[in-house]
Amino acid sequence: MALSADRKNDIIAGGSSRYRWGLVGAAVLIYKGASLCWNATGYLVPAAATLGFTFAGIAQEQVDNSAGAAGAAEVKFLSGVSVKMVNSAISAIAQAHMGEPAYVEDDLTVRSAPGASGVIAGIIERIDADGGVWVFVAPEAAPGAVAGEDVSTVTDTQTGAGVPVAYTFLIPDAATADYDRVLDQKIEVYDVIVIKDAAGAANTVTVKSTAAAITDAIAAAVDKAVTRAGTIDKVNSTIVAGGTLRLSVVRAAGSSAMKVVVLGIKRA
Repeated sequence: MALSADRKNDIIAGGSSRYRWGLVGAAVLIYKGASLCWNATGYLVPAAATLGFTFAGIAQEQVDNSAGAAGAAEVKFLSGVSVKMVNSAISAIAQAHMGEPAYVEDDLTVRSAPGASGVIAGIIERIDADGGVWVFVAPEAAPGAVAGEDVSTVTDTQTGAGVPVAYTFLIPDAATADYDRVLDQKIEVYDVIVIKDAAGAANTVTVKSTAAAITDAIAAAVDKAVTRAGTIDKVNSTIVAGGTLRLSVVRAAGSSAMKVVVLGIKRA
């Protein structure tokens, strides 16, 4: 259940903790202690399991922008800390999930399964006797640097190494559906890896730029099998910032559960 009042959180801070500030989204009320996400247009809103959201941290004050436009208010938030959150009643986190991602259910609650949005709140650290879940939230942690000519974008004429990007999807065993991510940067898809979880004869997944197919229908049938895109359509393989990276999953039989890794390079 989402917050309806300010909340005092149990927090353990360390060397990575820091306060940050960001502009608030339009027509939202943020309670003190709420989990926050950046929305698809780059404004802070109460955390929710919404495609295009990226976890930011924990609000340190109440900000009422319910009558304001996007950017009309600012909120102070904290990241790089361990926070005690509420465990989901729908997709509960258990001891077996230690060290795995905790996914956003709302601005108060975390869950074990990604659902259709897969918004990650942080890493699961501990479950208390009262059922509360400790999650380490550090969205600003950067991956290891790779020496290259340009770490932000890649061209087809550069002489130094560029930096690849990866988008992972945990697809549940569910009916035929599309799984969308709104991208915050321009990328070109160059490979797709599918790792099947449980058998599902004739099941497939196609990677698209919104409705335009980038790959062929990749087989996702044999339990534990790893398959890759057989073809990449160069015409459709570049997705602009704000564009939609879509996985169209077809469940023909058995389980449709799988992990999909979309590999790309940043483009200017």
